[in-house]
Amino acid sequence: MTRRPTRRQAPTGLTVPMPVEDAVMKVRGLTKVYGSGDTAVRALNHVNVDIERGRFTAIMGPSGSGKSTFMHCLAGFESITSGSVLLDGIEIAGMSERKLTQLRRDNVGFIFQSFNLIPTLTAAENIRLPQDIAHKPNDEGRFTTVVEALGLRDRLDHRPAELSGGQQQRIACARALMQSPTVLFADEPTGNLDSRSTEQVLTYLRRAVDDFGQTVVMVTHESQAAAYADTVLFLTDGEVVASMDYPTNDDILDALSELEARMHGEDPVPRRPREAVRTPAPVPASAARSETMRPAPAPSPAETARAQRRVLAPAPEPAPQRPLSTRERTYADLDRSDLRSDLAADEDVLETSFDLPPWRDEDYAARRAPDRARDVPARPQSRREKARTGAIPYLDAGDFDEEMDY
Repeated sequence: MTRRPTRRQAPTGLTVPMPVEDAVMKVRGLTKVYGSGDTAVRALNHVNVDIERGRFTAIMGPSGSGKSTFMHCLAGFESITSGSVLLDGIEIAGMSERKLTQLRRDNVGFIFQSFNLIPTLTAAENIRLPQDIAHKPNDEGRFTTVVEALGLRDRLDHRPAELSGGQQQRIACARALMQSPTVLFADEPTGNLDSRSTEQVLTYLRRAVDDFGQTVVMVTHESQAAAYADTVLFLTDGEVVASMDYPTNDDILDALSELEARMHGEDPVPRRPREAVRTPAPVPASAARSETMRPAPAPSPAETARAQRRVLAPAPEPAPQRPLSTRERTYADLDRSDLRSDLAADEDVLETSFDLPPWRDEDYAARRAPDRARDVPARPQSRREKARTGAIPYLDAGDFDEEMDY
């Protein structure tokens, strides 16, 4: 099968979904109703769409539009109320649970948002798990090809707890690709990833289509993720209302704005014109030299008039200045010598202001001593002091010293 160069095609506008020649899935009149009676909720309302083989199809829509329900009905995870769903010529509607399980095991690959890896198994064991459950021999050649394509060679012996979110999602992609499914479904595969891991996972899904010829159907609400797809289906209130082939991020944003305007009964905003990117023809060297030597073109009359108006325009008047205060005028009139003398005078003032206080003066202390004697009661004298002052007449200081020595 020859695959068309999808990423080189020019984007198309919003169109009505049309039947395709090589459809891997054909959906006709698909209706899904939850509940009954007054509490019935119609999640899908008579959906008609074809999924082309070997292409990357994205499903977009606002919250509650039925995106995930539509994918689960296509993959056989949920029963449908009415309609027909053909997966590679096999009717899913009305199929027993046992046959649906076998169909999902052999023909459907699914990538969940929450990875759904077995924590006790290594990366290699998680990748081979579907074949081990089905008791099928593992194709080591395909295993090597898928592992190398997803860059998981150095992570095969690690368990999920030892891996990042992007690596776990790549293991989930490898597990789905190992089945060689007819259709690979991805339900918000980048919802729990950072920007770098998101780009890696979307690139690998894109390579699965381009390198392996895989059919991928992805539900997403991010325009940048949908821009990796070949076709985008837009759901609104459980109905596929439009489709777009080979979209860019800007095209998807414009389409979402237009569909939202239609939902509210408003006139759709006209799309921005897309100018084709043209490569300029090479300029000969002689022409380039002549361009550099050519004199500058003469100014136009309008430019000359604007230049004359700028020259003749009166200069703006200076803004009025605030009058100087007395201190500002005084300091403006002083010269450097006056400033130096003023500074010296200020230093003298500072020095005199830091003289010792009067109570530190000895004369003042002597004059203040009688006052202190009156204010403070006298301390009783010791025997030594009494002998020295003559308070004890029969004992002088020397005798006191001899007595103390004794």
